[in-house]
Amino acid sequence: MNKKIVVGAAAFLGIFAISSYNANANANLNLQSGGMPLAITTNSISGETVESLLSQYYTLEAKKEAYDLDKNILRQKARNGQITNEQYRNEKYLIEKTILEIKKDRDLIRNELYIRTSNSNNTKDYSSKDLITLRKELSALDIEDDKLEMEMYNLSRKYLLGEIDKDKFIEQYAIFERQNDELWTSRRALAQEIKSRNGWGWNNDHDYHNGWGYDDHYWRNYH
Repeated sequence: MNKKIVVGAAAFLGIFAISSYNANANANLNLQSGGMPLAITTNSISGETVESLLSQYYTLEAKKEAYDLDKNILRQKARNGQITNEQYRNEKYLIEKTILEIKKDRDLIRNELYIRTSNSNNTKDYSSKDLITLRKELSALDIEDDKLEMEMYNLSRKYLLGEIDKDKFIEQYAIFERQNDELWTSRRALAQEIKSRNGWGWNNDHDYHNGWGYDDHYWRNYH
């Protein structure tokens, strides 16, 4: 595993540690699918490597996203009259309970990652590159970010339509989410370097993470 990638993903987490579709009528809302949240404690993760913690973290992020999508599927089924209002309330309660457990486990891991990596020196040296080169690199990362965003959108759409199951969604979404965070870390570093030289920052069209503002991404994912 590339050490820079590990540190890059951990660096992203450290930044925030302190601060009409037609749903498939047969979409599976079984909470056992994709696995239940892990019984994670501070003691149970103390012996894990940073890479292992990152893997667990992004799996939990993907699980949370899957259950958030499950709520959309459930809502659509209720609107279509496929389930009663009582069934909707009961299943929604179970999904939201599961999401809370996932978030609790995820936050424990994120805090542990921050403790372990907060002193890591991940500063890149851009002194040998001029502004034109830096802007080209940032533009290339913006294009890569747009492509990844579309891949994440298409994956979510497939899950909503019942074309892939929860396990497959979680496996692939965890990979995308980590790539997304690593891209954000790289883009942020480049933008800060550019801004320090001439006061110019991110292009407004790319001041977003998964379609949300960065502040919104923080509150959506970490609260």
